[in-house]
Amino acid sequence: MRALAAAACGALLAGLAGCGGVDLSSARGVRPGTAGELQKDVLAVTQAAAVKNWPATRTAIASLRATLAASRSAGTISTQRADEIDAAVRAVLADLPAVSTPTPSPSTTAAPVARTTTRAPARAPVPTPVTGKGDKGPGKGKHDH
Repeated sequence: MRALAAAACGALLAGLAGCGGVDLSSARGVRPGTAGELQKDVLAVTQAAAVKNWPATRTAIASLRATLAASRSAGTISTQRADEIDAAVRAVLADLPAVSTPTPSPSTTAAPVARTTTRAPARAPVPTPVTGKGDKGPGKGKHDH
């Protein structure tokens, strides 16, 4: 999905001031430090999207949105510029494929640990008590010789 990566770069950077080598420090409505932070976050989004790492793309977008929210609160970005960037972020999110938690395949799971089992030592049979008249010894007048 190179188109998605290009769209991510185009949409986000257009919201910031354009793509490719534009110094955002002079962009209208964004203070220099904020512009640098936003550029860094946008770069992370486009790099993750370029290699189709959708979970990393979403994580980078979350970071970008956090930077944008902090910048709004600090007053280092104009409301208009923040709204433009936020609209571009929403457009990119809408184009991302749905990402679910992947189920690990056997090739990506850790090797099973060999388990050794030891058996408990065999117990000697326990004599069962005899009830009733059973054997009470040699008996009266009977002796073992």
